[in-house]
Amino acid sequence: MSPVKANAEELKLENAKADQINKERGKAKGTRVKVGQTRGKNPNVITWEYFNREIPESLPTSYQEFCELTKTTEEKDIVNLLIEGHNSFQYAEASDEIGEFVEDYWDKDTATQFRTTIRQFSKAANMPIEKAVEMLKPAVEEGYQARKKAAEEVPQPA
Repeated sequence: MSPVKANAEELKLENAKADQINKERGKAKGTRVKVGQTRGKNPNVITWEYFNREIPESLPTSYQEFCELTKTTEEKDIVNLLIEGHNSFQYAEASDEIGEFVEDYWDKDTATQFRTTIRQFSKAANMPIEKAVEMLKPAVEEGYQARKKAAEEVPQPA
């Protein structure tokens, strides 16, 4: 049996185990098991615990809850996790392929809705991001300007 075929079978087996564990955990607070492979010429199958953002009710909602769920008690470990998370978040924001199309003056909600809409529309229509932006950005900009104008016209208390 080739190493590639052996890894594929091991990956399938580990995924089945992880699916069973995650099914048992349901929507309870805490981490889930994820399966993947190491990088390199001879990848190995690996599993790790992670927070699944697709199950919002399973995510910690406070610092204390995070520490309890991850069994992290040392401040230096928490700071390290915060740094890693911050760096990962900043990289994701900077490398976002849609980010170049987001206007600097848009508020956070408009920018988030724009990113989500473009991603979903591009995927649903099976078209490049650039084409989806070309089609939808004028409408988003028009909506932003209309909301901005309406907010400016609201009478202020005397």
